[in-house]
Amino acid sequence: MSTRSFAQSPRSSMTPRERFLAAIAGDEVDHIPVSVWLHFASEPYSGVETARLHLRYFREYGWDYLKVMNDYRYPLPGDSNVNSPLPGSNSDANSPRPRENNADSQLSRDNNADPPLSGGYDARHPLSWGVDLIASENDLLRFEPQPLTAAPFAAQLECLRTLRAELGPDVPLVETLFSPVQTVVRAAGSRVWQTILAYPQAARQMLDAVTQTLVAYVNALAEIGVTALFYSVNGANRPPAAGGVTDEQFTNFIAPYDRRVLEAAGTAGLVRIGHIHGIDLAFDRVADYPVEAFNWSHLRTAPSLTEVRQRTKAAIIGGIDEVKVFDQTPAEVAADIERTWREAGPRQFLVGPGCTVPPDTSRRLLHAIADAAHRLPTS
Repeated sequence: MSTRSFAQSPRSSMTPRERFLAAIAGDEVDHIPVSVWLHFASEPYSGVETARLHLRYFREYGWDYLKVMNDYRYPLPGDSNVNSPLPGSNSDANSPRPRENNADSQLSRDNNADPPLSGGYDARHPLSWGVDLIASENDLLRFEPQPLTAAPFAAQLECLRTLRAELGPDVPLVETLFSPVQTVVRAAGSRVWQTILAYPQAARQMLDAVTQTLVAYVNALAEIGVTALFYSVNGANRPPAAGGVTDEQFTNFIAPYDRRVLEAAGTAGLVRIGHIHGIDLAFDRVADYPVEAFNWSHLRTAPSLTEVRQRTKAAIIGGIDEVKVFDQTPAEVAADIERTWREAGPRQFLVGPGCTVPPDTSRRLLHAIADAAHRLPTS
């Protein structure tokens, strides 16, 4: 898929969507697009409540694109909550549906209100999250493709629909998705990796089931009007780096499933952003992944921006050190952004962190990031 198909003709004042797509494609922009993302600890919230958190954050800082966080976890075998909507969701009979009108919606009118309390622990009806430990071959074989009506997917899709209805078509929505193996690790814990290695055939069957689900989810994103997929890849580094895997393990359990999801996203017309997670990266593992942009902690680890420019035709998203930013001054943040801009160049460059920033990063610094990015020359 060519990024040129996304871009619009340059003009002096662009919509956020035009600016985002032009930057990805390497076309002229009116200013360098910028956004910052952080976790909202939103898993207990309904999709509507999670959308409200994102809207308040997006409007406070005037980001050029909204990376939507996905804190819902993939259901484990035996999870009794998987078909139960979160209280406060539109599928909850006791929850009012927001009006889908940008100028007059309930969320717009109540944007300064706190998300309503929902759910909560009830000792009379304890929650059951399914199997506690994925430790056996049989545990792996219990994974099946999930319907998108399952609670984690339904809630996130509800969030995205609400955001699109509230923000209209001109704001780029960038959905977060984790690779199949990392999707399982986030749900079951890192111990599952040893089980994957111990039972490779069963592991492939499990990963196939998860991949089928994620491919279906990607297609649903396109139907909603999501603009891009922020696809998080783990394992693109070698031992002894944290999270490092061998070349054989990456080839067997990570790369084939990544490619299936990314190819589905391309077919669906989504801009694909490859977030290569971790330190001491082996970029050769992902350099030919089918993505339109790369994002990684370039201020903390190889590869350099120059290397990625030489090896790929993809755009680069960076400029913010997600670890240091919490303690930096506005001038220091601006210096990092300018230094990155000088190395990467103004075309095919968007400002963003190498990973999520701490959720209590100050308003002062976040506003400073937006101001610094918007002052960058575009040529």
